[in-house]
Amino acid sequence: MRPKDAVRLQSASGIARKNLEAYGYARVGDLFRPHITLTRLASTRQIDTMDLPEASTFDGQFIKLALFEMGDNGTAARKIAEFNLQP
Repeated sequence: MRPKDAVRLQSASGIARKNLEAYGYARVGDLFRPHITLTRLASTRQIDTMDLPEASTFDGQFIKLALFEMGDNGTAARKIAEFNLQP
Protein backbone atom coordinates (compact mmCIF):
# COMPACT_ATOMS: atom_id res chain seq x y z
CA MET A 1 0.00 0.00 0.00
CA ARG A 2 1.24 3.45 -0.87
CA PRO A 3 2.01 5.63 2.17
CA LYS A 4 -0.63 8.21 1.19
CA ASP A 5 -3.27 5.46 0.94
CA ALA A 6 -2.30 4.14 4.38
CA VAL A 7 -3.14 7.62 5.69
CA ARG A 8 -6.44 7.64 3.74
CA LEU A 9 -7.35 4.28 5.27
CA GLN A 10 -7.57 5.94 8.69
CA SER A 11 -10.60 8.00 7.64
CA ALA A 12 -12.03 5.87 4.81
CA SER A 13 -15.39 4.16 5.10
CA GLY A 14 -17.70 1.96 3.04
CA ILE A 15 -16.55 0.63 -0.31
CA ALA A 16 -13.45 2.83 -0.40
CA ARG A 17 -12.25 1.35 2.91
CA LYS A 18 -12.93 -2.22 1.75
CA ASN A 19 -11.01 -1.54 -1.46
CA LEU A 20 -8.06 -0.09 0.44
CA GLU A 21 -7.97 -3.10 2.73
CA ALA A 22 -8.28 -5.65 -0.08
CA TYR A 23 -6.35 -4.01 -2.93
CA GLY A 24 -4.39 -1.08 -1.52
CA TYR A 25 -6.34 1.38 -3.69
CA ALA A 26 -9.63 3.13 -2.93
CA ARG A 27 -10.80 3.56 -6.51
CA VAL A 28 -11.35 -0.03 -7.65
CA GLY A 29 -14.40 -1.62 -9.25
CA ASP A 30 -17.45 0.65 -9.35
CA LEU A 31 -15.43 3.53 -7.91
CA PHE A 32 -13.09 3.36 -10.94
CA ARG A 33 -15.76 3.38 -13.67
CA PRO A 34 -16.19 4.51 -16.35
CA HIS A 35 -12.60 3.81 -17.24
CA ILE A 36 -10.62 1.70 -19.66
CA THR A 37 -6.87 1.52 -19.87
CA LEU A 38 -4.87 0.25 -22.81
CA THR A 39 -1.17 -0.05 -22.18
CA ARG A 40 1.70 -0.20 -24.62
CA LEU A 41 4.63 -1.90 -22.95
CA ALA A 42 8.17 -0.73 -23.67
CA SER A 43 9.41 -4.31 -23.82
CA THR A 44 9.00 -6.34 -27.00
CA ARG A 45 8.84 -9.51 -24.92
CA GLN A 46 5.91 -11.79 -25.72
CA ILE A 47 3.12 -12.01 -23.15
CA ASP A 48 0.75 -14.87 -22.42
CA THR A 49 -2.67 -13.83 -23.70
CA MET A 50 -4.43 -17.02 -22.64
CA ASP A 51 -5.94 -15.33 -19.57
CA LEU A 52 -7.41 -12.38 -21.46
CA PRO A 53 -11.18 -12.31 -22.09
CA GLU A 54 -12.46 -12.63 -25.65
CA ALA A 55 -12.57 -9.26 -27.40
CA SER A 56 -16.20 -9.96 -28.35
CA THR A 57 -17.14 -9.71 -24.66
CA PHE A 58 -15.96 -6.10 -24.41
CA ASP A 59 -18.94 -3.76 -24.32
CA GLY A 60 -19.39 -0.04 -23.89
CA GLN A 61 -19.93 3.28 -25.57
CA PHE A 62 -17.12 5.79 -25.54
CA ILE A 63 -17.33 9.40 -26.69
CA LYS A 64 -13.66 10.37 -26.26
CA LEU A 65 -10.21 8.88 -26.51
CA ALA A 66 -7.37 10.48 -24.59
CA LEU A 67 -3.67 9.68 -24.41
CA PHE A 68 -1.85 10.23 -21.11
CA GLU A 69 1.73 10.13 -19.95
CA MET A 70 2.08 7.54 -17.22
CA GLY A 71 3.26 8.76 -13.83
CA ASP A 72 4.05 7.12 -10.50
CA ASN A 73 2.17 3.92 -9.71
CA GLY A 74 0.62 3.81 -13.18
CA THR A 75 -1.30 7.05 -12.74
CA ALA A 76 -2.26 9.32 -15.63
CA ALA A 77 0.15 12.18 -14.97
CA ARG A 78 -0.35 14.44 -17.98
CA LYS A 79 -2.84 14.50 -20.84
CA ILE A 80 -1.03 14.42 -24.18
CA ALA A 81 -4.04 14.53 -26.52
CA GLU A 82 -7.82 14.13 -26.54
CA PHE A 83 -10.03 13.10 -29.44
CA ASN A 84 -13.84 13.18 -29.81
CA LEU A 85 -15.19 9.93 -31.24
CA GLN A 86 -17.99 9.79 -33.80
CA PRO A 87 -21.12 7.83 -32.80
